Amino acid sequence: ALATGIAWSPLTLQGTGYDSVVVASAWLSVFLSVAVMSCVRYRSPWNIMALAVFTVVMSVASGLTFGPSVVYGAGLPCLGLVLITIPTCMRYSDRVLEIFPIAAWAFLVVLAVGLAGWLTIASHISSFWVFGTLALNGI
Repeated sequence: ALATGIAWSPLTLQGTGYDSVVVASAWLSVFLSVAVMSCVRYRSPWNIMALAVFTVVMSVASGLTFGPSVVYGAGLPCLGLVLITIPTCMRYSDRVLEIFPIAAWAFLVVLAVGLAGWLTIASHISSFWVFGTLALNGI
């Protein structure tokens, strides 16, 4: 929700020439927050505070990077992860399922949902971004 709010705010500066500087600064902040988290990971309550800062900074960076379509871009990998993790983490008597066939099936579902969503809901997004996102989900 924070990423979507940031994406619709004037902070995105799309088309002004400064958008790449803002996005690069946001991702640099993400890397710095990860470095701080690794330094304080065993020191409570600093580790929880660093994790909270990382979460906010990551949302801001995602919103600035992906713009108003952040919900669509983040929803597809989330759907794929859910479709893969739920069946493969469950035990079936004394067996567990192989991940590769489940991942291949999940990719087909994500591909179908992504294309259908693009054609019906988000047709304003360029095909370059849609097929790029779907290709990254397939990898």
